[in-house]
Amino acid sequence: MKKRTVTHKVPARANYTDELFKLLIIILAAAVFSVMVSAEDKQTSHAMSKIEPLPRDLEIQLALSALPARLRDNATVYVLNPDKGFEIARMGTN
Repeated sequence: MKKRTVTHKVPARANYTDELFKLLIIILAAAVFSVMVSAEDKQTSHAMSKIEPLPRDLEIQLALSALPARLRDNATVYVLNPDKGFEIARMGTN
């Protein structure tokens, strides 16, 4: 059998400095983005910690609108008091 020689082309050594620089930029951008998102979450949760109540009449009207018409007249309605929780706004029979 005849011996066959295979030649491999070895690429010239790449300059890894540019690649490392790009990777560093991506990592820094990700870090800055995560810090910004974290700060935004803290602001959002702080703003949402205070519940702004609906006007009482509107809250009662919305609660009653969720019921079938035949049940509305005799329904007990609860409204949200942000300081105490739910309380009865109108006593009913059902």
